[in-house]
Amino acid sequence: MSLQSISPERARNLMAKGARLIDIRAPGEFAGSHPQGAENLPVGQIASLKVNGAETVIFSCLSGARTQMHAGQLSDVGGKKAYIMAGGLSAWKMHGLPVTQGAPQPSVFNRLFGSR
Repeated sequence: MSLQSISPERARNLMAKGARLIDIRAPGEFAGSHPQGAENLPVGQIASLKVNGAETVIFSCLSGARTQMHAGQLSDVGGKKAYIMAGGLSAWKMHGLPVTQGAPQPSVFNRLFGSR
């Protein structure tokens, strides 16, 4: 089953009706910034997602590329209605939708070698 892409606005409307927005990025990426109301479940842990068969689930990442790359895996665990949010967090922000900002997370390079 392939997942249909939907706009950030449609994702937000579906969330208002109870849909779950699952951000598949790593926890550090999610902590820095994510769509308001999103849940974090990294793609490597997606098989553990518990979904009620009637739930609507929307998957997101930063730009939409990761969700497209993993669409087959995501469709296996999605609810009765599962979607990919086109453009990810970047599109969400461009449309002026609410974002939860956290502390900026250091890059892997900076964690390993310190900032230069």
